[in-house]
Amino acid sequence: MVSRRFSIIILILTSIGVPTGLIFLWIYEILPYEIVIGLVSFLMLGVIAFAVKYLPTMAPASSSQLELLIRSGNYNRAIEFLSNKLGRKKKNKKALLNLGLVYSLNSEYEKSIETLDRLLELRPHDPVTLYNLSKVYNDQGKYEKVIDILTKLVSENSRDFPKRNYELWFEIAEIYRQKGDLLKAHEWVDKTLELRPNFRDALRLRDEVQSSIDGDVLD
Repeated sequence: MVSRRFSIIILILTSIGVPTGLIFLWIYEILPYEIVIGLVSFLMLGVIAFAVKYLPTMAPASSSQLELLIRSGNYNRAIEFLSNKLGRKKKNKKALLNLGLVYSLNSEYEKSIETLDRLLELRPHDPVTLYNLSKVYNDQGKYEKVIDILTKLVSENSRDFPKRNYELWFEIAEIYRQKGDLLKAHEWVDKTLELRPNFRDALRLRDEVQSSIDGDVLD
């Protein structure tokens, strides 16, 4: 049967590390058993409290942790993590794409554009990068740039954005409506409905645009 003394030695060395454990073993020789156990437990609680408080602020190790930071709105920590992941070379394409997204979520639009432009230098004409760039321009109200990108995506017929993509056509109609070009908005929403006649959002937008056009005519 294992002696209590041997059990205490193993507990101390494995729970708090060898150097600190040796100190506690020396203390164990001069202090009662109960006091030593209390000290070890207190130290272990301190280590746990430190980990809970400070480890989440250290660089996450996985994409799931990055996703958690983004979902919780902790954009500054997400930016810090992605910047560290990029390092000096800044050629990690996935990290650049995510960094551009997080900058946009954090309303740092110019940094987002700069980051996505850097990614386009590595991956010219990449449709996903271009689409994300259009979202940033949309947030800035730069509708002409958004339309340029989206119509380019429509014409290029990529795997991510096929030429007859009714959702992309609908987005173009929405942008024209936001821009105030009702006739163009009507044109693109009609194209959308040719592909997807029962698309409710497009039917609603067509009615709203037509109502606005009719109102302008009456005025």
